[in-house]
Amino acid sequence: MLLIRVLVTFRGKCIYKVMKSIILASLGFIVGLSSCTTEINKLSFQRLTYQVSPVQDHKKNDEIDSTGIIEAKGLNFIDINGLKQGLWEERGWKNTLVSHVSYVNDIAHGPYVIKEGYYKIGTFINGKKEGVERWTYTLDSPDNDLVVIYFEDDSIQWQAHPAADHDQLIPVKGIDVFVDSSMVEVPFYNGQTWYKGLYIDNKPKGIHTIYYPNGKLQGWVNYDLLQAESFDSLGNFVSRDSVWWSGTNYLIVPKNFRKR
Repeated sequence: MLLIRVLVTFRGKCIYKVMKSIILASLGFIVGLSSCTTEINKLSFQRLTYQVSPVQDHKKNDEIDSTGIIEAKGLNFIDINGLKQGLWEERGWKNTLVSHVSYVNDIAHGPYVIKEGYYKIGTFINGKKEGVERWTYTLDSPDNDLVVIYFEDDSIQWQAHPAADHDQLIPVKGIDVFVDSSMVEVPFYNGQTWYKGLYIDNKPKGIHTIYYPNGKLQGWVNYDLLQAESFDSLGNFVSRDSVWWSGTNYLIVPKNFRKR
């Protein structure tokens, strides 16, 4: 009996020690978990209270890249002051892209894609459109620029139609200039120049040059001398032709063409 009583007592102490260890381990886990949760909450709080300095002070801010565009901290971010920061994206029916715009202190600033019938791809500078804006039906075919528009301080300077006119020395749809004079330089989708020439009072003046997407000269038109030359995509000479004014637009006329 004495032996049995000793064994029971010994067993009880063991169970007590085991239970005590389990309880302490659990408390340690809970404390550790609480500590982790606190750190996570701190990070969340830091994200919610993320602020940036005014636009003109961004150059020395580590959160801003070399072009002055704020680095996105996730999509659709609002800082503690209720201002849009970074990249904002809107999607519509079937998750199709509606807009993709960068913001600094609630002002559109940086590259954008906006769908308004066409996809319009360009750049905002301090809330105003600046430089080239490309219009295309789909983002999957960047070489199909239906319209290219050039902005200065949110004002249209000129527009061209590369998809329709890229293989013409004299653009059929034409280049529309909305200022008194402008040196028009229209890029292809890959950044190479397609068309370059001076317009005064919405009329071409002097020598205008046209290029292939590979950078090779496609030809030139001299609107003062009414002459033109064309080349193939390898740079080989093709023809030298005349230019006529029809009363409404200019036309390329083959050299051997005889007017009846």
